[in-house]
Amino acid sequence: MGRDEPLVLDGMIESVQKFSNTAEEMEFLKSGVTTKARIMQTFGVNPIVVGEVAGANRASAAAADAHFCQTCVNPKITLLSQCLTEWLGPMFGDGLKSLIEPAVSDDSDTKLQWATLLAMNGAISAPELRRLSPFHLAESDAYKHLLIGGENMDTGNLISRGIGNIARNELAGLFADGLLDRMGLSGENGDADPL
Repeated sequence: MGRDEPLVLDGMIESVQKFSNTAEEMEFLKSGVTTKARIMQTFGVNPIVVGEVAGANRASAAAADAHFCQTCVNPKITLLSQCLTEWLGPMFGDGLKSLIEPAVSDDSDTKLQWATLLAMNGAISAPELRRLSPFHLAESDAYKHLLIGGENMDTGNLISRGIGNIARNELAGLFADGLLDRMGLSGENGDADPL
């Protein structure tokens, strides 16, 4: 009997049993993986984002999350913002723009580095730093005007204070150079000038 040819049964034979599965049936699991990969590539989604843990680690998960936000979610958010502006803007007046904030990857290591950088430069207030904390610290008015990094927000303008620091450092450098010249020392390597 040939493969895939019709079989006519009489009353004596009740059924025909297959000896094995067809090639299509045996390839079902592999074709399922291929189909899933094609869907993921179509939408620009990394399998780690949807919970696949095979071969995943913390670094690859953070990169997959950032990539998902930048290449999959944010372009759709931009498109939605543009469509809402185009369609709803004229209903509520000319010049009305609709903006949906872009998605941002939530990486605890990046948050910690950012908070550390801001605190080292005195550019973050205590309430802002408390909000960045993973410990869900409660709001408190006791820290309301306190800048982290030893500065207080009520003591003046940070920009003018920074310019003042630059000017003081420059004057101190000029004074030190003049003092070295008067003492007969060179300012380059600290050795005395030959007489």
